[in-house]
Amino acid sequence: MMKGVIAGLALTVAIPSVRAETLYVSNERGNSVSVIDAATMQTVATWPVGGRPRGITLTKDGKYILLCASNDHAVQMIDRATGKVVADLPSGQDPEQFFLSRDGRTLFVANEDNAALTAIDLDSRKVAFQVDVGKEPEGVAQSPDGKWVVVTSEDDGVVNWIDLANKTMVDATETDQRPRHVEFTADGKELWIAAEMGGTVQIADPATRRIVETLHFAISGV
Repeated sequence: MMKGVIAGLALTVAIPSVRAETLYVSNERGNSVSVIDAATMQTVATWPVGGRPRGITLTKDGKYILLCASNDHAVQMIDRATGKVVADLPSGQDPEQFFLSRDGRTLFVANEDNAALTAIDLDSRKVAFQVDVGKEPEGVAQSPDGKWVVVTSEDDGVVNWIDLANKTMVDATETDQRPRHVEFTADGKELWIAAEMGGTVQIADPATRRIVETLHFAISGV
């Protein structure tokens, strides 16, 4: 299945002095990253990386690719100019997905094995803090105002709310089965939650941290 082969994708956009329209795809079963010219849709390079690569993104300055190497229990920092791994960042056990903070200085990582969210300070390349969350964390997002980091717990069927000012989890919103991906709207007034087995997208109000609407999808077999 495509889902098992391609775990993530990052795109260069409007970064000075580098070529835009380049795709970086993490290959979960291939232990590699494919570099694709989006104009021609041709693979121009394949970089070997750590085991079971998943979440992938670019640093704000465009110099590095950040990659969850799940089997190596690390977030790898890759030099975009050379494709070489320059650092293995301490990420906690089995990093799945992450969210780069609005200011680009902190990486919030979901750790499946130890049911935690790990915050990595990219300036020092060290763990800033870690918070226990529900079982099998997956999707991560930060609110536009910087107040909240949320992480889904697929096994527990909840979205965990972490107050960044206190670095503590203050609430857990119950969702449909296996919440997997979360996104705040641009104005921060809604949190959209995709429930994989529930076949729904649910909308939560960050002010109350409660579900206010559910969108149903007629998916065969769900």
